[in-house]
Amino acid sequence: YEHYCPVSLTLRNELLDCSSTTRTDYVAEYRGRYYRMAGPKELQQFLDDSEHFAPSEPRKILPAPNCRPHRRTEAETKAMFPKPIEFASY
Repeated sequence: YEHYCPVSLTLRNELLDCSSTTRTDYVAEYRGRYYRMAGPKELQQFLDDSEHFAPSEPRKILPAPNCRPHRRTEAETKAMFPKPIEFASY
């Protein structure tokens, strides 16, 4: 699952990128691997039923790296939209 929350992916089919934080508050180890969760609720769900969210044979396959969501820095966002939005006459 790399840095994506396995609980969000399994329950909501949602890829939540958890790589922006270096804290380990919502990280669990299971079968020798570390899994990063989106928050305390997801962590508790993972701890309650780890096999469901991280089975030995994954039920969900991540999309190709270029199709995955990822967080952008403020500088990256400004570079994508160099001109401020203008509402002419509004």
